[in-house]
Amino acid sequence: ANIADVTIQVQAGQEFHNAGDVQLRDAKGSILATLPGVAYPERLKSAILEARNARVQNDAALAQINARK
Repeated sequence: ANIADVTIQVQAGQEFHNAGDVQLRDAKGSILATLPGVAYPERLKSAILEARNARVQNDAALAQINARK
């Protein structure tokens, strides 16, 4: 599945504990997966988006290398 965005939903009681539900979304905005009750969800969101961006760059570089063959 291709992750296009990561959103955070804070439920009642989670804000006090600095937690939230992390939702992975596709390009259409549909929820691919929900990770409930994640502590410091902004950190996880950042890590997921950085990994996604690295994968996109890697795939583009690989496609360019394969086009040279």
